[in-house]
Amino acid sequence: MFTIKYFKHLILDWVRYTKNLYTNERVKFNVERFKKSKTKKDKVTIRAEMRALRQFWGDIPLQYITHDFYDQNCKLTLEEMKEYIPGYYFYHVIYPQYDNIKKASAFVEDKIKAYYLFKELGYRVIEPLFVRNRGCYDPVSSKEFDDSMLAIWLNKINTNKVFIKPIGGRGGKGIIIAKRINSNFFFEKSTLDLAFLKKLDGDFIVEPGIIQSDYVSSVYSNSVNTLRVITKRDSPKHQVSIIAITLRMGCSGREVDNSSQGGLLMGIDIKSGKSLKGYAVYEYGSERFYEHPDTGYKFSEFYVRNWKEFHKKLLEIANKMKVINLAGWDIAITDDGPLVIETNIQFGLDHTQSGVGGLRKFFIKSSPLEFLQK
Repeated sequence: MFTIKYFKHLILDWVRYTKNLYTNERVKFNVERFKKSKTKKDKVTIRAEMRALRQFWGDIPLQYITHDFYDQNCKLTLEEMKEYIPGYYFYHVIYPQYDNIKKASAFVEDKIKAYYLFKELGYRVIEPLFVRNRGCYDPVSSKEFDDSMLAIWLNKINTNKVFIKPIGGRGGKGIIIAKRINSNFFFEKSTLDLAFLKKLDGDFIVEPGIIQSDYVSSVYSNSVNTLRVITKRDSPKHQVSIIAITLRMGCSGREVDNSSQGGLLMGIDIKSGKSLKGYAVYEYGSERFYEHPDTGYKFSEFYVRNWKEFHKKLLEIANKMKVINLAGWDIAITDDGPLVIETNIQFGLDHTQSGVGGLRKFFIKSSPLEFLQK
């Protein structure tokens, strides 16, 4: 029996879908790919599959277009397609079962607040500087830097890149990368000094580049190639588990690994730390890369070293975060183990499902429509 809650869900889903068709660049991009595709299944099959998915989830099945289920080369059965959760359903039905998005975001979406929280929890993190109120500050002493202090800090770091990130930025957007030339750092032709930092519009966090393990750099060395680790805490035992892991990597010369910036991603097997499928993908579509297009690295050969201990430390990190039950962690792989870069509340459902497949089994044991009534 359909309830008022169900019909409200349908209306909100339709409003979101309509808005995204005109305002969301990712949705517009994927819809355009669908329209231009020359290898689509016949119209009868597409309509039947989309109708079945909509009836199953009670949602507009944008995942059908995002993951190219309409393509003739798609070998998934309809039952396998049903394992892929629609975005609206995940964030508006499933996620509230775990956390309040607005309240959870307040803890970690601001990179300055997240730094203090991570330090308090004892995580291995990057030691940054803060840029706010037109000044540059040390996060420990809150002392404002002058040019000589900034120069000393820059000389001490042992990497050739500095990342200047908006404190509320997501998906790698707005990041400025300054590079060392001789004894100074430059962004384009501008020297990285206080005058440069004070011209920035907004608050930023300044981080030295991360030194990742050599075997991770061998995949692609222009970016820090991080793990996106999805963890959830289930009641009533409050047990934390890892439900999905992807390795994110840059490509085409890019210096960030974000899939939303054109990077590649690869599913990682949770039990072994090895490549899950032996190939990498984009966060949309069905194109497969068995080797990195820039370096020729064979993805089937990748595995996270000392996986048993690394996996244990990932669980310890998630267990310490008591205020968030469902999170996506960005983790750098270093010779000293996992290093926490950030925690994401809205962690990229399309990204994760592109890498590891549908996530329904981790959240819903009954039918989606029955779960909706909770």
